[in-house]
Amino acid sequence: MSDQLFNRKQITCVYFTSMDQKINLPIPCTKTDIFAQIEEKLYQKYPEYRETNNYFLFKGKEILRFKSIEDNEIVNEFPVILYKPS
Repeated sequence: MSDQLFNRKQITCVYFTSMDQKINLPIPCTKTDIFAQIEEKLYQKYPEYRETNNYFLFKGKEILRFKSIEDNEIVNEFPVILYKPS
């Protein structure tokens, strides 16, 4: 999110968690942000997860990385779950 002003309705939060319970991180963003940008912020905090081909689910649906938060229908009431391949 840049330093520009946003309408309150545009602001949301993506709450990440992981299957191994090692990640519990909310990341503020706007609904128009691309998911891959938010994913990058996650990897800045947890760089060890950058080395695997992870995928993310929200309410049982796989997230498309290059679509916006809004297009992926992500809302801040539910977590985005990171799945790390074994």
